[in-house]
Amino acid sequence: MQKDESIIKQILGSRIKVEKLYLLKHSGGSSIKIFTLKDDSTKYLLKSYTEQKYTDKETKNLDNINSIETFNKPQYFGKYKNFFIQEYINGILFQKLVDKLPSDQLRSYYLGAIKNLATIHFSKNHLKDRRLLCRLFEKKSLEKRLNIAIAIIQEIGIPSYLRVTDKSNSKWNKFLKKVNISALVNDLSVQGNNYILGHGDYKPNNIIFTRDKKIFTIDWQGMSKAQPWYDLAYLLVHLNKTDKFAYLEYYLHTIKEKGNLLNVSMEKAKNLFRSGIIFQQIVRAKSNGHRIKSKKDKHHISEFEEALNGLVQIIEN
Repeated sequence: MQKDESIIKQILGSRIKVEKLYLLKHSGGSSIKIFTLKDDSTKYLLKSYTEQKYTDKETKNLDNINSIETFNKPQYFGKYKNFFIQEYINGILFQKLVDKLPSDQLRSYYLGAIKNLATIHFSKNHLKDRRLLCRLFEKKSLEKRLNIAIAIIQEIGIPSYLRVTDKSNSKWNKFLKKVNISALVNDLSVQGNNYILGHGDYKPNNIIFTRDKKIFTIDWQGMSKAQPWYDLAYLLVHLNKTDKFAYLEYYLHTIKEKGNLLNVSMEKAKNLFRSGIIFQQIVRAKSNGHRIKSKKDKHHISEFEEALNGLVQIIEN
């Protein structure tokens, strides 16, 4: 408590007094604590990463979008070393709704999340400094990322999965070889000013619905120049193919209503979105594949299976 209070004072000022502080979440390389101040009803998050580079990346992005009013995000208050403070958003995580509600009741939430995503995507002109945006989706970076991801899946992920589960799926390697990397790079890479403001990790775990019907987006570490298809595919990862493409049409309708156009036909948009799904499944399989160490890693095993089966399905069809 004393060490945390000292860090909080470094960020908010030496005169403040911390009243309550407790751990919300601790996993791997990050820690999140909630605290309140004396005579202040506001709740704050004290967030830290074990590696300074992750703190620097997220706080740089939070500072860049702090003054944008077109979408809701936690207010950022400053950092000290590998710690930073942001506003605590009181609401329910979309992921909790996904886990407990039947699919027909989730439709309105998905529609809200897609509207919110469309607003984020076309807010790039409101940024404090567009030069600060990550360039992960520029051609060379994207091609390198894809080649590394596929190599990790083939050389580490699939052998680890086979060793731990004693199951095999010959289709996985067959369809990984069918992935057209140059086509994905052409569909998903950004060139010049041809990009939107990408969140990079737009999933139900990073979307909060509040009681006053606002939608907040959290965890901005992956913000970058991007094309919209990856964020959209990432949000809709667990839905079936029919629902995915129905929500794509809703997304396009929404941005058109807002006065934004992507200058692509519906058929072209579907092909680009398909590339987004393929890329998302590759990244998802890579992220979980190298974490499979034993049978206890049930989450990573199931995510790895789902990602590669989803990859096969979208390429096969």
